[in-house]
Amino acid sequence: FVTLLTSLNDKRQLNNIFGSSQIGVPYGRDREYMNNTWGPIFSADQWSRVLGSSYRADNSRVDIVHASEIWLARAEARERGWTNESLSASAMYANGVKASFTQWGLTEADATAYLDGTLVAYGTDAAENLKKIATQRYIAEYPNGLQGWCEWRRTGIPELTPAPDAANSSRQIPRRYTYGVNDYATNRNNVLEAAGRLSGGDSQDSKVWWD
Repeated sequence: FVTLLTSLNDKRQLNNIFGSSQIGVPYGRDREYMNNTWGPIFSADQWSRVLGSSYRADNSRVDIVHASEIWLARAEARERGWTNESLSASAMYANGVKASFTQWGLTEADATAYLDGTLVAYGTDAAENLKKIATQRYIAEYPNGLQGWCEWRRTGIPELTPAPDAANSSRQIPRRYTYGVNDYATNRNNVLEAAGRLSGGDSQDSKVWWD
C-alpha cells in the first residue's frame, strides 16, 4: 500500500496516516524473516504503522462508510453506463478523491493538484478511467482491509501478488471464505448445493459470482 501511494505521489501517506515514516513493511513474511531483516528497523521505530498515532487514540474518529466510497461507486456506475446522472463520471471521480483527501486532513487544493497528475487524471479512455476509479476506491477504503479485499476481488485492481510465505495449499491470495464446520453440520444439503455451483467447489480459490 505504501508502494502504491508513493508511485502516485500521494500526500495522504504523509499526513500521519502511517505515522512519521513511509517505509512499508512487507506483508506475508514469516517471523524469522521479519526478525532477521526488519528487526533493526522496528527497533529504530522507522516503519509505517497501519495508522499514525493521531488516528489510533481511544477517542479517534472511525469512518464506517465514507463519502469518498460513495462518490467513486457512483463514478464507476456512470462510466459503465449503468446510470445517467446529471454529474459526469469525471466530476464524481474528482469529488471522491477530494472527499478522501479531506477525510485525512488534507485540503481540496491538495486533491486538485493530485488529480492533475498523469497517473491520476481522468481521461477519455473508458478502460483506463475504470482502472483509475478502482485504484482510488481501493485507496479510499483504507484501513478497511476486508472492503479493500472485496474491491480487489471484484476488479483485479491493484495488481497484487501472493504472500511470499503463504501457508495455504495453493499459495494464492484467497478469493472467498470457505463454508464453516457448523454450516455443514446444520445446513449440509444447501451448503453442498451452493458449493456445487462454484467452479472449484468449496475452496478458498473459487471465485464467487461477482468476482
